[in-house]
Amino acid sequence: MDKDTLKTKEWLDKRFAEGVKDGEYFAHQPIYGYKKGRTEGRDLIRYMRNLSILVKLSHYNFDSFIDIGGAEGYMPNLVKTAFKADSYTCDLSFEANVRARELFGIDSVGMDLSNLPFKDKAFDAVLCSEVLEHVTNPIQAICELKRITKKVLVITTEAVCYDKLERSLRMMLVDLNEHHCDRNWFLPDDFVFTLGNDIIYENTIYDPRAADKKASPDEARKILSSYAERGTFDRDGIGITVLSSGIQKTERPRISVQDLADIILNTTVSTDYKNNAASRLPLSTKLIESLQCPKCAGNVSMANDTLTCSACGSKYAVRNNVPLMYTDDKDADYLSRKWAMRLSGEFASTYKALLNLIKLFEHSTSSPNIFTKIAARRIMKIEKFAHNCAKVIRQRSFLGLLSYFLMTSKKKVSREIDRIIGRFKKIKSD
Repeated sequence: MDKDTLKTKEWLDKRFAEGVKDGEYFAHQPIYGYKKGRTEGRDLIRYMRNLSILVKLSHYNFDSFIDIGGAEGYMPNLVKTAFKADSYTCDLSFEANVRARELFGIDSVGMDLSNLPFKDKAFDAVLCSEVLEHVTNPIQAICELKRITKKVLVITTEAVCYDKLERSLRMMLVDLNEHHCDRNWFLPDDFVFTLGNDIIYENTIYDPRAADKKASPDEARKILSSYAERGTFDRDGIGITVLSSGIQKTERPRISVQDLADIILNTTVSTDYKNNAASRLPLSTKLIESLQCPKCAGNVSMANDTLTCSACGSKYAVRNNVPLMYTDDKDADYLSRKWAMRLSGEFASTYKALLNLIKLFEHSTSSPNIFTKIAARRIMKIEKFAHNCAKVIRQRSFLGLLSYFLMTSKKKVSREIDRIIGRFKKIKSD
């Protein structure tokens, strides 16, 4: 893995170890229930996203599933409960993989998304949710996701743009000094280009109520239960979900939306999670059989808590029943040649265009200056305001446009008054 990825791994390991020693694990997903326990928040949005993913998977028959970048294993546990499939997870963070076993008894692998340690078509269903925006090589990562998928691939990200101008502005504002920043911003065409024209994409979340932090548990249940697929993608929704599949959907979903919503709402973890007996079970034989060397794609065999590649002889440690299948700086030249050969072969007809797309996501080490930030944000605000005006005109009338303008102005005045009052209070306290 490169230096940026290594820094991200170090930060993630600290994040997923937070609170473990004190017995109050700080969860990424709402594993303790709606607005309960120590979590990162945004519970309703996370519930809606998870429901959207489960609904899409419910249209397909699959026996194996893996969540790439699956954090503490919450989503694989939902899939295991809902569809009775063999479910696994893998993450850049070793600590996240350990939490997956402790919390849910889910087998996991430590890996770098740009060089996945799995055989071709290793899993029927593959998920990569809210991860691609953070990786240093997103195009190679998408290619890897496609390679290990046998039936259906689902990708979600909130780092999505609606035109090239917005993407350019977003990329200009990326600050690599921030921990785990959104360093990549995508257009739908990026996924069409890498996955093929037969993909389906739509907004992950349509209901703006999902962003309501004040929604009560009963309101959250109603919002989840009223979920319906719409198949559209526009600025009014949240994020994008990309679905790539080489098989046909089932005529009817395997599980209803209501049942899936109930599974999400009823899946909780006790704070006494370390007593989970499943965390002490040996690593799944099926998962070991799906592994290959991330450097040379050779077969690996396990002995004495070590995985050894039969082709290049590389060794990978297994700690706490978690295989650590990482690459390092010593492998950089080899991996660069491997990817050059693969891209020029698999994408021969569009090789130059693909290289340009890869180059687009490369960042310089310099951060944008204050003037660039101000200009970019102003342009994005103007573009958003123009879109909202056009939407109001289409849906309402001139009177509706005037009402929208007055409402927006009122909010700006209110924010400015609050800022002045806050400054005055600070001066007075000093």
